[in-house]
Amino acid sequence: HIPHLYQEGMTDIEFQIEIERELRLGGCLGQFRVTGDDMEIYMGNVLTGDNADEDKLMELVLDAGAEDIEVEDGIAEIWGAPESFQEIADILEKAGIACEEAGVVRKPEMIVEIKDAKVAGQIVKLIDRLEDLDDVQEVFANYEIADEIADQIEEE
Repeated sequence: HIPHLYQEGMTDIEFQIEIERELRLGGCLGQFRVTGDDMEIYMGNVLTGDNADEDKLMELVLDAGAEDIEVEDGIAEIWGAPESFQEIADILEKAGIACEEAGVVRKPEMIVEIKDAKVAGQIVKLIDRLEDLDDVQEVFANYEIADEIADQIEEE
């Protein structure tokens, strides 16, 4: 777990080495949980524009196994058990609704808001480094960085 591994004053390289050491000691480089066991496997579909109509989507996919539909700012996310992925995809296709993204992903149960620019920068660097590892196929995380802090990081 990152809070356990990070020591005040560590350089980025020392932190990365400590993470890789911990993973190797655990015998696993395939799955690294940054914050513990709070990520579940879900099927997810992302729709935008006119397709992001919550009432219409509820009517279509609720009986097919959708567990939740989140609509905000013209973007709809449909969440459900991985087993429901194909059935929901088929229903959306028959209704002529195109998805921007669709797949089985790890979805965090809790989002941690990062409010410190220095910490946010370190997290972004860590995620970038993890994604650059040859053995890593995909990285999922449970953090959210406010737009103004993300802008600060980009300027640096």
